[in-house]
Amino acid sequence: MKRYLFSNCLAFALAVCAVSAQAQTNILSVKLDDETRRLLREAAKDKWPENFAFTILGGGLAVAAGILQSWYSHRKQTHQKKQEDAEFAANVLRAIRPELEALSEIYDKGIGGQLKLLVPGQIFEVRLGLTQDWFTVFNTNAVHIGKIEGEVSRRIVAIYAMLKGLIEEFRINNDYLAHRAQIGFEILRSGNELHLKEKRQIVEKWMVDQAIKLREVDQSLGVAVNELFALLDQRGIK
Repeated sequence: MKRYLFSNCLAFALAVCAVSAQAQTNILSVKLDDETRRLLREAAKDKWPENFAFTILGGGLAVAAGILQSWYSHRKQTHQKKQEDAEFAANVLRAIRPELEALSEIYDKGIGGQLKLLVPGQIFEVRLGLTQDWFTVFNTNAVHIGKIEGEVSRRIVAIYAMLKGLIEEFRINNDYLAHRAQIGFEILRSGNELHLKEKRQIVEKWMVDQAIKLREVDQSLGVAVNELFALLDQRGIK
């Protein structure tokens, strides 16, 4: 019995060794060429410096692209704003010019035409009747004058200041006319008193001087308006 068991065990051991030997002979053997080994070594190397550099470069390009886009957008908006401001200023000028043209025509056909006929040394005997505001367009757009280019806006402001100054000079002349008329009435009532005649002579001298002022302001205003219209013509403001 013992001999039988020993024989079986020996047979089993020999079978296991045979299988093991057979398995070892079936192992796959692969031999790599030089190019493949080089590629594997390159793949195994640590490439973080290159990756980091590419990451920084990519981020820098993205930031630069964002800044460029922002700058372009800002420039476009600024250009559009300038165009809108320029168009608005042109519209203001297109409104102011007709007002000045209308005022000039009314003035020349009225009291201005009579002032031009005045001989130096004479009294201007015409009263100015001003019952309304003739500067509607200018007064409405005065807050926008600053949007107009410097030379044109300066001339516009100067012209309207001269217009108001001319009106004031006419009012002073009106006062002189009224004062002289009052003295004349007192002379008639009192019987030609000497001091009243002397007073009237003084007032009339003032009136001669006032007529000279009126002519000077009138001429200066005419030159200023013509120069402004010439500038507007150059800019296509008709």
